[in-house]
Amino acid sequence: MTLGASGGALKLLDASGHQVGADVAVSCQPPLGPIVLLTEPVTSGIVPAITAVSPSSGPTAGGTSVTITGSGFTGAVAVNFGNGQATYTVNSDTQVTVTVPAGAATGPVDVTILGPNGPNPIGSIYTYAG
Repeated sequence: MTLGASGGALKLLDASGHQVGADVAVSCQPPLGPIVLLTEPVTSGIVPAITAVSPSSGPTAGGTSVTITGSGFTGAVAVNFGNGQATYTVNSDTQVTVTVPAGAATGPVDVTILGPNGPNPIGSIYTYAG
């Protein structure tokens, strides 16, 4: 951070020391008091986004192997099909392989990936068939 009597610029860095986003302008009005810098890491705020689930349907007994594609999957802590928690493997930031849990009934359910910054937007994208 560079700061003069009238302001300056603040650079946000990730854990590797690379700049995240653009500089943030900082302005100061006299009298200039103490400046406190917080050392907690700043997250990017990225939440998972699902673009495809393949296959998009399977039996209510569960057990179907499904590939989910999208973005923001790194650091995922849970994958849910409706109210059932799936077993999963994060293959990359853009792909997760899942074993679908058993479903309570036939019909569409929301697929949710919970990442460090929250879940993906909800949309019924998997269907339990009879």
